[in-house]
Amino acid sequence: MFSSRRVTRTPSKPWRRASMGIGQFFGPDVFTKMAANPKLSPLLAQPDLVEKVRAIQANPNALNQHMQDPRIMSLLMGLMGLDARGPEDFPGAEEPKKAEEPKDEEMPSEEELNKKEALKAKDLGNASYKARKFEEALEHYAKAWELDPTNISILTNKAAVYFEMGNFDECIKTCEEAIDVGREHRADYKLIAKALGRIGNAYAKQNKLPEAIKYYGKSLAEHRTPDRDVALSAEARDRGNRDDTDPRAYSNRAACYTKLMAINEALKDCETCIALDPKFVKGYIRKAAIQFLKKEYTECLETCQLAKDADVEKKNTAEIDSQINRVYMEMNRGPQRREGETEAETIARAQQDPEVQRIMSDPAMRSILQQMQEDPQAAQDHMKNPMVAANIRKLVAAGIIRVGN
Repeated sequence: MFSSRRVTRTPSKPWRRASMGIGQFFGPDVFTKMAANPKLSPLLAQPDLVEKVRAIQANPNALNQHMQDPRIMSLLMGLMGLDARGPEDFPGAEEPKKAEEPKDEEMPSEEELNKKEALKAKDLGNASYKARKFEEALEHYAKAWELDPTNISILTNKAAVYFEMGNFDECIKTCEEAIDVGREHRADYKLIAKALGRIGNAYAKQNKLPEAIKYYGKSLAEHRTPDRDVALSAEARDRGNRDDTDPRAYSNRAACYTKLMAINEALKDCETCIALDPKFVKGYIRKAAIQFLKKEYTECLETCQLAKDADVEKKNTAEIDSQINRVYMEMNRGPQRREGETEAETIARAQQDPEVQRIMSDPAMRSILQQMQEDPQAAQDHMKNPMVAANIRKLVAAGIIRVGN
């Protein structure tokens, strides 16, 4: 008996047919329908959703992969005439990305804004200064400083105004404040030097030469600049020439020239100072310092002895002895040895010096040298004799003998 078996085939992908049927709702007029539906029209403002609808239009089978998006489900319900929910009903739904708002750290800080405003006020002050509207310039600088109390160039400019107004005390005070603030905030050395130099200028205008030179020196120590050197030299010359009978003026100017390494000018002022007042100890001390720089050690020791003689009250003993000690340290290094020359050869060359020969041929000096070798105390006694001391210093400088201090 013939029998037949009824075979029922189950579609392997039932969702494909379903999606094909439902996909018809995403026809060419889908966007028109969406626009006409108050609950669906807001979806048109969401670019990512519009792209998904276009993809379903192009391929209805793509509906399945977008069904997880609740907006697509809501859209489908609306297109089918069912109660659609608007995008606001889906808190987890994707929303169009909004432009990121500027982060706080990207915005200029209040301090940065104040610094910029301070520079503007400073520029206004500079313009007023150039126009010689000094009171107006001070107002601008005051505002600038209030906005940025770390920029010491504001204070040095303010001090320049006081200088031009002839208010030198206020100029000095303002520069001192600038220096204190500059040290605290580790300002550029050039700015500190500028403030120190301006103090020196103010003192110079007040005819306070020692104070002026002091601050000029501090300025150079902070930051050495050619313009400061020229100004210092000219100022020192002018100050020194105001009273050609005061040895202190020449002594102070000699100190100034020494700092500038203008050795010949400094030595000339020391000689003038001593000539005006042979008892002026500082003149000898400054001269000795210059001779030391010139490596004229014998002459330096002789000048130190003159300083001791003039220092009746012994107020400068420590300074003079310190200079003497430095000289002995240098002299005890021996004479300058030529390249490839032994110590014996150096001494032999020194003995060719006529002055050395004269000293060594003097019987009295030979006896003294013998005593000094046998008795250190005798050396101290003989050094009290100026002529003997001068001869011994010459021998020390030549490298013939070595002595302590």
